[in-house]
Amino acid sequence: MSTNSFLKNSIFRTGIEDRSSIHPLFLSLIIACGYIIIVSIYIWLSGKYAGEIASSLENLEHLELIKGLLFALVTGTILFVTLFIILAKIKKKDEMIIAQNKSIISSEGLVMSGIFASSLSHDINNLLSIIMGNSELLRITDNLNPAEKRCLNEISIATQTLKRLSQGMMDAGRGYVPHRKELVDLTIVAKDTINFAKVHNKIKTRDLQYELPDKLIMELNPLLFSRTLMNLILNSAEATDNSGEILIKIKEENDTVTLEVHDNGPGVPEDMIENIFNPFFTTKKNGNGLGLLSLKIFADQHNGSIDIKTSHLRGACFSVSFPRNQNLGTK
Repeated sequence: MSTNSFLKNSIFRTGIEDRSSIHPLFLSLIIACGYIIIVSIYIWLSGKYAGEIASSLENLEHLELIKGLLFALVTGTILFVTLFIILAKIKKKDEMIIAQNKSIISSEGLVMSGIFASSLSHDINNLLSIIMGNSELLRITDNLNPAEKRCLNEISIATQTLKRLSQGMMDAGRGYVPHRKELVDLTIVAKDTINFAKVHNKIKTRDLQYELPDKLIMELNPLLFSRTLMNLILNSAEATDNSGEILIKIKEENDTVTLEVHDNGPGVPEDMIENIFNPFFTTKKNGNGLGLLSLKIFADQHNGSIDIKTSHLRGACFSVSFPRNQNLGTK
């Protein structure tokens, strides 16, 4: 792919022209011709006027001096204004190029990480297929008690979820976002995610509560919402101790849906909020800085906004608000 083609199709070029609107040769000819015409008219009219009013050769020389100085002053002023406008536009373009270069440089690490993640997901998918196959073989045997079968069922559900996530990472690596928006009951999606989260070792000992509407039919990306909610729950669990409290709320007001995840942890320092959604930014010893990235991606894809505030539980409250009416098949 050529550079021009890449820039034209790049998602980072939103709102930027595909090609320069400046035509140097044409503009130079226009400016030069205009200058010649204006100067010629000025010289002809001023010379004619000076000849008519001059009473002597000495007086004519004086008028010519004034005329020359006036010409230098006017043309110098015009030149200054013209150069200032041109250089200001060049500076603006230059600053835009610098900003784009910085964006490209900062995104190189993400690009490489994305390629690596896509490759790694392919290998994970193969291993998950083996786990799923063996789980099914164990589940159909007659030597398992109900508790063991229940554990195998949870393994199977978790493996299927991981397989979908892994496939999604590979699809995203090929240049598009999988699982477009569909009509779902958000309450059911949230409950399924919460029930799945409860078996996680970090969450088992926490007091996990939720307040959900009885039914909330809307358009969204259910897999991305589930991943976002799961990461927020894990984030709250990691911020609290074994007796920590986590509260999940979903509410609708004026066709705006809001998801809130509260905890009684230490909260988020104000100086950290600006960087908390940057990829690979983390304050945890073994963290990877990618958990909250799904929240930002979800908000971007659903025209939503994110807010981080102090919870009534005295810890942090992560919330994302988004319109209930989404356009199916977009983003």
